[in-house]
Amino acid sequence: MTAIALRHFSVCAVLCAGSICFTAVLAVCSTMSQAWAPGAIFLLMLVGGLGRSLGFATMGALAFADVPKPRLAAATSFQGTAQQLMKAVGMTVAAGTIQACMIFCGSAHTERWQLACGFIVTALVVLASLPMFARGCPKRALAFRYRQRSARNEPECGCKSCRCVKIPSYLRQIHDPKGKFYM
Repeated sequence: MTAIALRHFSVCAVLCAGSICFTAVLAVCSTMSQAWAPGAIFLLMLVGGLGRSLGFATMGALAFADVPKPRLAAATSFQGTAQQLMKAVGMTVAAGTIQACMIFCGSAHTERWQLACGFIVTALVVLASLPMFARGCPKRALAFRYRQRSARNEPECGCKSCRCVKIPSYLRQIHDPKGKFYM
């Protein structure tokens, strides 16, 4: 799925879309109750998982873009640890929010609205990543699909600040044949 998305959209657009998708899923999760149909819950978790997978795979491709082959093993370990750390931070934020709500209200048991607060605060943390992903993008990057460079060796978007990033040969199958993608 990531390969298809990166063939049609810029890296920034894919990262931003993944962030927005997961934020929306977390916001909708805050409304879940026992009245929800199991099929609806499954569909929501499927969309959330696809959004997260898209974001993590794209960030992984960027993480290895400038790593020389002899250092790939160390980079793989570091990148995996960083991803697990971000998941742990998300769980800690959600659990801390729920616990703070319980302490604030003096309740001994978790109530539905406290769980909703945990989902909402976590969604806001995920949404906070959006400016970071969009910062490196040229203006209007979200509106442009991936395109081949023109004959004059300039990006088709016309933006003079576009940056080409060289990627290693083992990642080229998800980008253009020249081994570049545009941010």
